Amino acid sequence: MQERDTNFSDIINSIKEYTEIKIELLRLETIDKLSTVASGIFTILFSFLFITFIFFSLYICASLYIGKYMHDYALGFALSGIGCILLLMLYWLIFKRITKNFISKKLISLFTSYENESAI
Repeated sequence: MQERDTNFSDIINSIKEYTEIKIELLRLETIDKLSTVASGIFTILFSFLFITFIFFSLYICASLYIGKYMHDYALGFALSGIGCILLLMLYWLIFKRITKNFISKKLISLFTSYENESAI
């Protein structure tokens, strides 16, 4: 009878260890996914800020250049602003869908690759 109790307590201990290990694995997988996503977001934000700074500098240069030849800096900035609005509308009409699909596919492939790796 005592042997049966020790076997039962060994089974219970094994189940407890298994659940603790499984919880730790889930925690580590979650940390891995979050760190990958966070690093991707940081990279995208840094790239976006850098590109924004470059475009802002080019916008100022173009505005001053146009203003110099039109003999009116306000007109140069107005024409550059219209150009920026046209580019924004072009992006909105054409490239928004492409960008959205690209990001969606990347996120789906990121999360499905983790599911395939954890299934192995």
